[in-house]
Amino acid sequence: GFPHVRTEIAGRIRAEQGSLFPLAIAALLIALFLLLRQLIDIIIPVLTAGFSILWTLGFMSLAGIPLNVVTSIVPILIIIVGSTEDIHLLSEFRHGQKQGFDTMAAVKHMARRMGGIVLLTFITTYAGFLSVSLSGIEVLWQFGIVSSTGLLLNFIATISLIPALLSLAGKWQLDGKTGLFEVLSTARAKKYWDWLWNNRAAVISLFLLITITASTGIPRIEINHNSIDSLGKDSAVAREIKLVNENLAGLETLSIVIDSGIEDTFLKVRYLDELTKIQSYITRQGWSQSSTSFADYLALLNGAFQEMDEPMPPMSDDVVTELMIFLSQKDVKAYVTEDFSSARILVRHSVSSTEQLKIVVDDLQTFIDTELDSGLRAHITGDSVLSLSATGAMITGQLQSILILLLIIVLIISMLFTELKVGLISAIPNLFPVIVLFGVMGYAGIPLNIGTTMAAAIAIGIAVDDTLHFMLRYNRELKLEKSHRTAMYNTLHGESLPIFATSLAMIAGFLVFTLSTFEPIVQFGMLGALVIASALVADFIITPLTISSLRLITIWDVMSLRLRKRVLAKSILFKGMRPWQIRQFILSGTVQDLSRGEYVFRHGEASNSLFLLLTGKVEACLPGMGDSACRPLEKFVPGDVFGDVALFANQPRKADAIARMRSKVLVLSRDGFENTTRHRPSISAHIFQNLTEDLSRRMLNLVVKQEKARANIKNESNNGKEP
Repeated sequence: GFPHVRTEIAGRIRAEQGSLFPLAIAALLIALFLLLRQLIDIIIPVLTAGFSILWTLGFMSLAGIPLNVVTSIVPILIIIVGSTEDIHLLSEFRHGQKQGFDTMAAVKHMARRMGGIVLLTFITTYAGFLSVSLSGIEVLWQFGIVSSTGLLLNFIATISLIPALLSLAGKWQLDGKTGLFEVLSTARAKKYWDWLWNNRAAVISLFLLITITASTGIPRIEINHNSIDSLGKDSAVAREIKLVNENLAGLETLSIVIDSGIEDTFLKVRYLDELTKIQSYITRQGWSQSSTSFADYLALLNGAFQEMDEPMPPMSDDVVTELMIFLSQKDVKAYVTEDFSSARILVRHSVSSTEQLKIVVDDLQTFIDTELDSGLRAHITGDSVLSLSATGAMITGQLQSILILLLIIVLIISMLFTELKVGLISAIPNLFPVIVLFGVMGYAGIPLNIGTTMAAAIAIGIAVDDTLHFMLRYNRELKLEKSHRTAMYNTLHGESLPIFATSLAMIAGFLVFTLSTFEPIVQFGMLGALVIASALVADFIITPLTISSLRLITIWDVMSLRLRKRVLAKSILFKGMRPWQIRQFILSGTVQDLSRGEYVFRHGEASNSLFLLLTGKVEACLPGMGDSACRPLEKFVPGDVFGDVALFANQPRKADAIARMRSKVLVLSRDGFENTTRHRPSISAHIFQNLTEDLSRRMLNLVVKQEKARANIKNESNNGKEP
């Protein structure tokens, strides 16, 4: 029976804690050894996971949350998921060392480069696990609370221990090589990206085909919320229950409660017949051969008094009254209330499939609604109906988790990169693994159960981490490189090792769950590994293609930029624009510092950029005059734009531009300007209008200067002087 099932599950949980936990640690250590080959880098993730697991178990004890079939996997999940940010931090620390930093400088480099990123990826992962607690099923709620708290504690351990341990032992190394895993070189990154870009149409078509194919499998997904199935087909308990279901009435039960609200209702034959009618219908449908009610007791007693071989229902209310002399209400209190106003039909059955049970219950409810006496009210309840209710809550919770998590991710990334479009684009590579997950479940016949229902929300929370790392690295490279292509080369090169390392470590960790004896946990492990693998593919194919043409600007870029108010107020370039738009436009270029006497550009150079003077003073001079004898054509002060005429005319420079004091200019390349025009049309409209107005003003000033020059020549001629 079901108490035996619960006892069996509890015993297996205790046994698996001692077997799977060491395997998870071994999988992590092997993955770290093969990928990192740094002694301290292998030890640190194990230490952070160990501390956070102990703290999490203490939290469970304080909160009174038991170790059950789902919360028992939290310690292993902390090892798997918690190690990902450790690897990113350690990778950046080693990168700083390769640049020549000493240990403390490398720690500061790691904190500066990765601190904000690790915080953001923790938030998304935390939200993914916490969203599971939205389910109405208690064990899933407990899992969501425990797992998200465990990740919070792991985050605290990570940001506390890693800097401290690296500052003490960061110079200790095994050999510093990556062993079996060869880091993607810059040349190979370049070759890969060129191939991907040149074949982007075919690649995108292939991904669309995979997505569509997977989507057609989603309607095939079955739902099965049955604790017996978690034991597996080879379980002795499961085999015993199968024998009971095949040869006896079955262990599953449901109850039909019928109420009139009037005393002594079910002492009348008319209403006893209503009970019998429902029971007869259940027998005809064939899904149950055992239903019991107050009417059965009366029929059995009446048959005995009538000396019949079979039970015989009483034919009149008087007979019922006489029979009740020999039948105490206490003997049938499980089937009728003390005042006989409500009755219960207890139905035993062996329908274990959730889908089939829902069909059965819906059909029975339809029959009751249409055939039951109008003076009676009936509802179906019991363990089976509670199981169906839990299934509904599981599905609702799953959809809520996915939708809320996707919304959170879109909002976080939109705020981070200051554009809703970027947030929506970032959702594409994170939706792909989820669609693949559900498609595989549908085609492989893997049901939606207590284990698999957690996979999608958790998968999104984990998969978005690498997407964030990729986008933020690309943003950083764009600040250093004028070319989107070069920035993508460097991003692919820089992110290859940490993303591959974390993904492979997580795949190995999830596969540990396949050694469990619980079927839902085995399925959870397989699906988790599948999601991480498909997310890895998406991160190196879909993510680069979707963000390659974007100029990613983070909120940190906007917040860190400080311009003097007088520049914003004086520059005609920003006329009619909001401060936020101004900052976005400025951040689409690069800022260049100039020393006194340094050339901004020279006569004859190609015109690939226009310039906005932020601070200092710049003069445009006629060619060949030299610095000392330069006769200025035009003087520029902060807020002025120059270099735009030759740029838009696509002609070589016709003059020299020289800084007359220490200056700072914003350099906006042709590619950057075209990118702003393409992706920020509202900003580019203001810019073009203001540039047109500025150019017109300068042309008029030039005409005025020419008129003054002719007037001076004429005056000199009239005065007899040689012009």
